[in-house]
This record gives sequence, structure tokens and C-alpha cells, in this order.
Amino acid sequence: MSDSLTLKPIGFIRTGKRVKFQARHQPVDGEEECNVLELLPGANYEQALQDLAGFDRVWLLWWFHRNETWRPQVLPPRGPARRRGVFATRSPHRPNPLGMTPVRLLGVEGRALYLGACDLVDGTPVFDVKPYVPAYDAFPEARAGWIAEADAWADEPPKYAVAFSALAEEQAAWLRTEQGVEFTPRLVELLSRDPVTAPHTAHPQTPVGRF
Repeated sequence: MSDSLTLKPIGFIRTGKRVKFQARHQPVDGEEECNVLELLPGANYEQALQDLAGFDRVWLLWWFHRNETWRPQVLPPRGPARRRGVFATRSPHRPNPLGMTPVRLLGVEGRALYLGACDLVDGTPVFDVKPYVPAYDAFPEARAGWIAEADAWADEPPKYAVAFSALAEEQAAWLRTEQGVEFTPRLVELLSRDPVTAPHTAHPQTPVGRF
């Protein structure tokens, strides 16, 4: 077998999310959001989308296109600060930076799929679309490993109060109005639980996806 494979995107998603903080690690299904996956022309994708509109949700298989390296252990942004093996997480820092996300399917028009809340930044290349089948894809009784511990930790009241200096408020306002980037709620969420490590608030990369 060859030691390499060639993949080509079938399209690119338009989400309006330009940076990591706008693409939550787990999309909130109840949020009002409409994203558009635009499939590429000239490949007969219109026929490939036939019958998909009857499904409530689809799986997206995509590429963490802003990552260039991988790490055997990562520090997830959920739960107590502790390094985990990358294969026990959904970190974008993987040997092959593939992502997969279930999203609500709002509609299909031509080569465009209209999708609900997702965790992809704008311009993410998508490799495949598969229907979400509840009978096969949902196992609510399955164990969630260390994530159950992290969820219990997240349910605890925040330990710290977060206050912004006048300069920080001014800078946040500039980002909000001039760049369309809103950092403040996510920063408060992270820093109120662990202001010491907070590695995910300062990483130079702006990867997409869930951990």
C-alpha cells in the first residue's frame, strides 16, 4: 500500500466564524445559526445530493486546515488542566487533522447545503457529507471516559471573578466593531475556572473544531 493518500475537498463551508473563539468546541444545537456548505461545480454534486433533504442531520468530514503539526498529548480546554492522549480527544492537533461534526440540515438548494450550528471556521474544506442515522449513530448509554469527569467539573460554580481593565475593554470593543470578533464571553468562561494555565486562551494557532 502507498504511504500517502490524496484527498480533494468537495466544497468549502461559509460560517462567518473567523477565529477559534467563535467556533465553539461543541456546537450548541439550540443556537440560531445558518451556515452554508458550497459544493464545487463541475463534479455532478447536484445529483449526489439527491434524497439528502429528507434527513434532519448530516455528518461533515473536514480538514483542520490551519494546523501544521500534531502532538501526542494535548491539553483540552474542558475539564481540569491535564494532558490527555490526542486519540482520547477531539483536538485539531492530530497526525492527520481530520474533523467530523454532526450538524442540523436546514435545506438543500442546488450545490448548497444550509446547516445549523457548527464548529467550523469560515473557509474550512469539507471532504464528505454523510446522513446522520439515529438508529446507528447514537449510543446515549456509552461511556464517555474522562469527559464525564470534565463535565462534572464544568457544572461546578466558577471559582474566580473576571474583571477587565479599561484598556482591555477598549481593545475588546475595537475587535468587536472593527473586526467582528467577540472574545469576551469565552474569555470569561475560561478564566473564571482556571486563570493560571488557560493555555487555550493564548495559543498562537487559531484551529477549528472540538476537543
